[in-house]
Amino acid sequence: MKIIIVGASKVGSQLASIMAGENHSLTVIDRDPESFRRLARDFPGRLVQGTGIDEGVLEDAGIKEADAVVAVTNNVNANLMIAQIARVIYKVARVATILPYDDPLEQFSRKLGIKIISLPRLGAKAIERCIKEVPEKCI
Repeated sequence: MKIIIVGASKVGSQLASIMAGENHSLTVIDRDPESFRRLARDFPGRLVQGTGIDEGVLEDAGIKEADAVVAVTNNVNANLMIAQIARVIYKVARVATILPYDDPLEQFSRKLGIKIISLPRLGAKAIERCIKEVPEKCI
């Protein structure tokens, strides 16, 4: 699968490492070249410096052929905009982003077909699982 990850944040770099281990074709975009240091030295993907809301940067990263786009920058508004550009303009089938808090645009984005990962809900569910299940199964 050809995957573009926008944001070499802590989440983005960890996701890139996981996906690289599954032999996907990966491109990571970040506006700050220092952020790429979070990736493993032997990261097999492509690195593109630029902002993920810039269509030229997205096209350089291969968005026209992308199977999936994940927006995980440190800017919630940018993430939502990147996800909407990928889904609406480029018709990428699989688009996902994270929200660190409940956002009023969440329902609108879901209607566009964007997968939203809500960190408060995800964290609450993980804690609930740890309390109810065997603690050794907690991440």
